[in-house]
Amino acid sequence: MEVGSYPSPLGVIGQKIGQKSQQTQAQVVTDAMQSTKELVQSSAQSGGNSGHKIDIKA
Repeated sequence: MEVGSYPSPLGVIGQKIGQKSQQTQAQVVTDAMQSTKELVQSSAQSGGNSGHKIDIKA
């Protein structure tokens, strides 16, 4: 599943941001950061040390 040009995990986060567009920008950013943190943690847990190779650029 893709949203625009983003691959699935980032697309899902993008969808969450879109669904929360009625909130203030600060809340949306906080939610996005939390989602990204959870994504990195789950990737690190499932992939062992591969989690350290994730490079997130804002």
